[in-house]
Amino acid sequence: MNETQTNLLVSVLASTDALWLPCRDPRSNAWVNTHLARTSYRAGLGGCWRPLQGATEQQRKQRQRALDAMSADGLLVLARRRESRLVGATLTPVGEAMARALCGLPGSEAAVASEDELRRLGDSEFAAVEGRWISERGLARQNYGDDTSEFVLVENMLLPSLVAGRVESLSDSLGRCWYMLTDDGTPNVPPEPTDVEPWCDDLRSLYEQELSRHLDHFAQAKPQTRHEIGPIPLRCSLATKEAA
Repeated sequence: MNETQTNLLVSVLASTDALWLPCRDPRSNAWVNTHLARTSYRAGLGGCWRPLQGATEQQRKQRQRALDAMSADGLLVLARRRESRLVGATLTPVGEAMARALCGLPGSEAAVASEDELRRLGDSEFAAVEGRWISERGLARQNYGDDTSEFVLVENMLLPSLVAGRVESLSDSLGRCWYMLTDDGTPNVPPEPTDVEPWCDDLRSLYEQELSRHLDHFAQAKPQTRHEIGPIPLRCSLATKEAA
């Protein structure tokens, strides 16, 4: 892949992960916007796509050729409206594995291991009484405090499973995250890629920049509709506040 294709692959990964990262504030516009975007994604429209700001016609055509080439190579699927306007892009399992490797992010092996851990914690103190939800504390092996690095690592490890729909996330009213397995079967995931260049800081920085841009959009944009907001946060009563 050339530099344009690599950057686009990482950008599509960032837009996808922004959809499936847990929403921790039910009062934010992100709660509704993310739910609507996830519904569109599952309907085959892919992650949100936006044209390059201030791009020349030559740059737009170059970008389109790069997208078409990656689509032909089986790295992503393009979603178009009326067979012309590009509205979204979805990474294939192979494309997602390659993009995560390029950014130095956990891949399918870490995700499957995290799913096994969720399964093991099903009867533990970290399981909620409301269902099969497991507190992120069980996966992070630490309580809530000033250090959030382990909880971020848990998110990154579970993102392939969240994108694939094998795991769901839900936050309680205090912004604490819970995860639930939706598929108890053995996932059919591609092997970790071995033919990609070692990840570099530039690609990781591009991923984080694009991820932040999409998350900011979800938080600030006015929701298209408020009639459907998806699952409500887990209840958090005073009796269970300290234990949860």
